[in-house]
Amino acid sequence: LTVAGVYYSRAQPKNLVLEHGGQQLSQRKPTTTASMCRLRPSKLTSSHQRGLKLGSRAQIAEWAEAADVELPRTADQMVVQASDAVGAALAEGKMRHRLDIILPINEKKYDYLAIEAMDYPCSLSEEFNAAVQITEKLLEALTGEDTSTFTKQRLDPGGVEGDPCMLVRARSETKGRSFAAVAFPFSDNLKQLQRLAEEDDTTVILVNPQWKDSGAVVSDFGFGPWKKAADDFLNTFEKSYTLVEQRIGAPSSLSFQDGKRYSDGGVVRVLRRFPSPHVAFVMAVDGASQAIGSFDKSFPTYNELDAAIKAGREASLQIFDYAKDAVMPNPFAQSKVDSADAAVESPAELVERMDKTAIRQALTARGLPTSGTMATIRDRLKIALESDEQL
Repeated sequence: LTVAGVYYSRAQPKNLVLEHGGQQLSQRKPTTTASMCRLRPSKLTSSHQRGLKLGSRAQIAEWAEAADVELPRTADQMVVQASDAVGAALAEGKMRHRLDIILPINEKKYDYLAIEAMDYPCSLSEEFNAAVQITEKLLEALTGEDTSTFTKQRLDPGGVEGDPCMLVRARSETKGRSFAAVAFPFSDNLKQLQRLAEEDDTTVILVNPQWKDSGAVVSDFGFGPWKKAADDFLNTFEKSYTLVEQRIGAPSSLSFQDGKRYSDGGVVRVLRRFPSPHVAFVMAVDGASQAIGSFDKSFPTYNELDAAIKAGREASLQIFDYAKDAVMPNPFAQSKVDSADAAVESPAELVERMDKTAIRQALTARGLPTSGTMATIRDRLKIALESDEQL
């Protein structure tokens, strides 16, 4: 995909090819020692366990160059990673697991690497359904069985006012193992989770729990002995796989210094695959990323991620300069690659699903005006895309 003179290849999951003006980006920045998106890492040493202890600029750049952790580029890749992580934990006798993952919803439904939010987010019902679908895919990967053999049971009363929660049961006859995965559990489901955990020879997996672990004045589980009892139980679940996104500062705001976005703060994805530590990646709007720090088994705090970003900027890691000029990919062009075998949407249908930011980015990439009402710029892009198809 060529956008604003930058060639961005999504067909290479391990090493991105980033070129500008016919030259590789790394060649026009010779002072930068860390490579972009080296997604197959070596082991992380104990001296790099916390983002706040990465050390000198040279050490940070050296670590980013050696970081060999693969950030999933699609929801399917994420499911494979998660199932591998659960499998590794099972091999060590761990029967209770917790997964916190990025769901393919909103802008990530069309591009899993997208980091700019849509104007109109999906409903809770759509988010819940996406979590259930991912849970079924996870169990399919773990058991090798078809989803038609699974049983599903709502753990909530149902209706439009309750908090949705789904129990999916599966059994692998070849492996002789039973699984009980709970998608979207809330604090009200605690007793049901405790009963599941008491079942003999059943692996229990929590997918995207909805309770708050910290930050609230009063916990979702109450306070005092009630909170302690809940915490003691939930701490028996291994956080086997984590993939979450967090905004540090206001990266989308224009900087007073250079008038560009992504000059301050950053969008970070934190990945943890059992038994490895957490690794933080800084993202650009076109899906490029770079590892900036490793953290031990506890999830990094906001301040730790902020400190890691600042240290990475001081070390002149390549991602920070690149992110300033990166352009959001055209979802229409990407959909042709990702859905070649699926039913093809018309340009008009696709544009109807795009938000204002995506439409303006696509118009800018074609050298077209971006001014006007939402209806005006939408029609302008439809005409441009229809012209592209006729060429």
